[in-house]
Amino acid sequence: MKTALALPPEEQSQRRSRDLTSLILRTAAELGWSARREGEPLANRRDQLPPDRLYYRSSDGWEAPIWRYPPRPGGSGEPLVLSHGLGLSPGSMDLREDASLARAAWERGYDVYLAEHRGDRNALPPPGAGAFDFDDLVERDVPAILEAVLERSRFSRALWVGHALGGQLLYGHLARGGADQLAAGVSLCAPVRFEAPRSAARIAAIVSQLLPPTWRVPSRTLHRLLAPSGATGSLGALASDTSGPDLRGLMLDGVGDVHSGLVRQMSRWVANGWMCDRHDRFDYTAGLKGLRLPLMILSAGGDRLCPPTAARPVAEMLDARDLCWEELPGDWGHLDVLVGRRASTEVFPLILDWLEAHRAGCGFRAAPGSSPVQASRRLHE
Repeated sequence: MKTALALPPEEQSQRRSRDLTSLILRTAAELGWSARREGEPLANRRDQLPPDRLYYRSSDGWEAPIWRYPPRPGGSGEPLVLSHGLGLSPGSMDLREDASLARAAWERGYDVYLAEHRGDRNALPPPGAGAFDFDDLVERDVPAILEAVLERSRFSRALWVGHALGGQLLYGHLARGGADQLAAGVSLCAPVRFEAPRSAARIAAIVSQLLPPTWRVPSRTLHRLLAPSGATGSLGALASDTSGPDLRGLMLDGVGDVHSGLVRQMSRWVANGWMCDRHDRFDYTAGLKGLRLPLMILSAGGDRLCPPTAARPVAEMLDARDLCWEELPGDWGHLDVLVGRRASTEVFPLILDWLEAHRAGCGFRAAPGSSPVQASRRLHE
């Protein structure tokens, strides 16, 4: 199990060049924006992702970073994994200091990990890497992420909060028998049932067959180009209660590319109406039946991608004693739960108060040859 990685010099040079290009483009965009709209910020700026990171390696050789906010002094340090949605990046959960689920959790004393997946901007593919889909993320990436986090944190179980795709990955991992690695989980706006008109279902079926397996939609570049124009693209329709500067900040710092393997499998979900594996044989939702793990499911009445009816079937699989169902009113959209004006005061406390009741389930696993007190001191040094 590889949890740390020294990048080769060539890769380090490519990263530096890419970061410099990104800085130049953003500076040019902000200068152009300020010339036309004097006194109005292009976007609320986000600091860089946490400098502390570890890499995980999946069973088929993909490596990707997990960005970490180590426990603050005095924090108990239970490991909390934050997993972003499709077409987004870890920045969507860490937009800025006062609009960041990651930092709000850090303030509560958690050891916070922002996970990237295969295909994300900083992921490293193995030689000859081919197409991948949702099943690959469930079977290979999620277990590797949790192994790396638990090895670093010295706890025996972690907490998981996933938005959209991140919540679906939580369901997939649990449906495949991964409950032993988790103490509790939260899904935000993660659909598992899909009700589409017959015509849309047919289109989805066609799309799933026609997309090239390794094709990639350059969403990050497209949104960065759109941001200085004031256009919000597809994000605007998903965030009715998010300020313009925050939405443009998300376009600049919180968007990732979309890979066709994920789109192909999700198109099949729309065509079939349910969240299935690539062979249409396994229903990930039905796989949760009988699960005994505390889960919070949060949906938003104004969410066009995941209305409450699309998230509800998971709740029907669980024992009421293990379930917390939260339904926000109709003025909340898909992205508002993370970056909306009221997210930090109304949504984040809901999530963190619920996790507080289950953080003890993480347990404590002392390092070999040390007492729990010694290991605890090392965690906070």
